[in-house]
Amino acid sequence: MSDIQEKKNQIKYQEAIFKNIGERKTELIQEIKQVKKNTETLIQQKNRVVEGKSSGENVSLLLYFTTVQQNVTYFNQLNDQLNGLNANEAKTWAEIEKLKKEINDIKMEIKRLKIQKTEGLQTKINDVEIEIERLRIKKSYTENIQVINEPEASKFPIKPKKRLIVTLAGVAAFFLSIFLAFFIEYLQKFKQKEMEI
Repeated sequence: MSDIQEKKNQIKYQEAIFKNIGERKTELIQEIKQVKKNTETLIQQKNRVVEGKSSGENVSLLLYFTTVQQNVTYFNQLNDQLNGLNANEAKTWAEIEKLKKEINDIKMEIKRLKIQKTEGLQTKINDVEIEIERLRIKKSYTENIQVINEPEASKFPIKPKKRLIVTLAGVAAFFLSIFLAFFIEYLQKFKQKEMEI
C-alpha cells in the first residue's frame, strides 16, 4: 500500500509538471502569435517604405530589415522552445501512464496475495474440520461405554507371591527328579542289554 501511495505522489508530481508545461505552451503560443503579428506589421511598413523609396529612408529600411530578422530569430527560438515543451509533455505523459500501470500491477499483486492467503486459510479450515470430524467419530466410540461400578483400589496389591512360587518350584523339582530317576534307570537297563548282546 505504501508503494501505491508513493506512486500516486509521483503521479501528482508529474501531473503538476504536465500542467506547468501546458501553461508555458499556452504562453509561448500567445507570444509566437504576437511576434508573428509584429513581424507582419513590420513587413507591411517596410513594403510601404520600399514603394515610396527615397534616399533618406535607407536607414529606416535597414532598421526594418534588422527588426524583422530579430523577430524571425526570436520566432524560431520560441518555436524551438515550443517543440522542446511538446517533447517534455509527451515524456511526462508517458511517465504518468507508466506510474499508473505500476499501480495497477501492484493492485493485481495485492489481489493475488489475498487470494493465496484465502486459499491457505481455506486449506487450514478444511484440515481443522477433518480433525473435528475424526474426533467426533472417536467420541462416538466411547459414548456407548457405561461404567457399572466405580473402580476401587485393591486392598491387597499385586506383588510377586513368594509362597506360591516356592511351592510350585518344589512340585516341579519333585516331578523332574522322578522323571530323572526313571530316565537314569532306563539308561542303565539299556547299557546292560547291549552288553549282553
